[in-house]
Amino acid sequence: DHALAARIGLLTQFWRAYRKHPEFNVDEARIVLEQLSRCAALLAKPSHYTAWTNHGVMQNLALLQFAAAFPNLREAAIARQTGYERLRRQMAYFIHPEGAVLEHGPGYHRFGIVLVGMALRLIEMNALPDIPELRQHYARGVTLLDRLTRPDGSLPRFGDTNGAISARPRLGPSGLATPVSDVSISDAEGTTIYPGAGYAISLRTLFTSPAAASPQSHTTVFWSHYPGHGHLVDADTSIALWAAGRNWIGNAGYWPYSDPARDQATGWRGSNAPHLRTELMGQAIPRASGSTLLGQGSDARVSLVDTARPLSGGGTLRRQVLQLDADRWLILDFASPASQAPIDRLWTLEPDLELVRRSDSEYLATDPHSGWRMLIQVMGPSAPLIELLRGGRDPFGGWVMNGPMPLKAPALVATQGPGVAWLATQLQLLAPAANADDYAVPTLHVEAPQHWSIRVHGPGSAPAEITRRDGELIVTSASESHALAIKPGTSDVVLHTQATIAEALAAEKRAFPRFRPLDEYRRKLSIALVFPALLTTGAGFVVAGWSRTARRWVAMLLVLAWAALAAWIHMVYFSG
Repeated sequence: DHALAARIGLLTQFWRAYRKHPEFNVDEARIVLEQLSRCAALLAKPSHYTAWTNHGVMQNLALLQFAAAFPNLREAAIARQTGYERLRRQMAYFIHPEGAVLEHGPGYHRFGIVLVGMALRLIEMNALPDIPELRQHYARGVTLLDRLTRPDGSLPRFGDTNGAISARPRLGPSGLATPVSDVSISDAEGTTIYPGAGYAISLRTLFTSPAAASPQSHTTVFWSHYPGHGHLVDADTSIALWAAGRNWIGNAGYWPYSDPARDQATGWRGSNAPHLRTELMGQAIPRASGSTLLGQGSDARVSLVDTARPLSGGGTLRRQVLQLDADRWLILDFASPASQAPIDRLWTLEPDLELVRRSDSEYLATDPHSGWRMLIQVMGPSAPLIELLRGGRDPFGGWVMNGPMPLKAPALVATQGPGVAWLATQLQLLAPAANADDYAVPTLHVEAPQHWSIRVHGPGSAPAEITRRDGELIVTSASESHALAIKPGTSDVVLHTQATIAEALAAEKRAFPRFRPLDEYRRKLSIALVFPALLTTGAGFVVAGWSRTARRWVAMLLVLAWAALAAWIHMVYFSG
């Protein structure tokens, strides 16, 4: 599907150069056009249609490109209609009304938005009707991409996303006469929530060092989980932090498919989301339904994102990300009820950061180039167990993808022991001149996920105490005290949209059953049948004795029997 779609584009570009070239040859031209027609026929074939991923979008775009570039070929009309009808149905579940491409990560959102932009242009070129609301969704998707992109051009490594810095893709206009409405939630400038798509993004100014090369912090919380869609990974409720010109905390990223560790890299060990240790690869515990946004609130100084993930065996893992100003984050992880299995989370840093241990629960990561640091403090009702990893395979951890190959990186595995209801982590960004000793471990008093208070320590303008009481967050410092409303997260509209998307995908999968590549099974079965074929042949000759006529009849019957069996295997058993 992927290669055939690319071949349509490549041959189209070749035809543009070749059709008026001095060495144009009619016979060779016929070969090119026949190849194009064959590719279009294969792309339109229902059993070869990858309806549920971006590959299917590429197939449909290639059909529309073929129809626009070669309108006089007899296959053009079929290609145009097939590509358009399939694309129209696919857009009902490929891109969320909030603008997010539903392939579980910023990397495939960026790629998917490029594809949607191509779709809009090809629909125009083929003089086809607009797909309802697609232009609005595309415009929102472009805005989401701008918000996800850090100031240095990198994207948060959620799911199959590479952390390499890259230029913004060329994106065309939506064609709308008036600006599209923004359906995301924004309680304060710089903080944006996409409740259905599963992103919370905060871009804030670092007041501690306005002279820094990039005096901003960029925080992303991720809880997108759409079963059946492309590039599904275990990363929901994880967080990515970028500040002062570089990435600090993230996930493993786009792991190579050829590497045997990909299953672990796309599982919970490849993200910093809290997870039961029994949920790891090889354990017989299925994945439950996706995470949800329970609540959110933000103002100019404080933001809170409250997400939860149900467990298949009952219970919930809940994560609350509290950001104070632009340089301090408090992550509170709750298990309801307290799990009898250990709960892990991997705080994966960048490969070039120097990580040192200051105490059993406190670590300091330093950027050797700029001098900026990240203070990591872990606390709970009992002493947490912390393990350091760098490039581990068994257990997996301490890897990032910032290019073509995995890189070893420092990582902390913080374990919430059996029966422990909560664990908290403070991440404090320190300017080069700041003193880490000024930031003592916060004091926490936790009654329940909706009832807790934190007293933080440090110089500057950081609040002294933050208290949550159900739907209210109270921030108190020496100079002020104010309350922040925590609004419900997932509304009925969001749930209805998710159900509509799920049904649209399910209907398309029923219409286009997945093609099963059976070549490997055929090869293995053919090899397996060689021995019984030889055995029965030898046994037949022994039974026939030395009679030439008997042996001729035995050979003929064996050939017919094995031929009939082979025909049944390939035409009936492997017909799917």
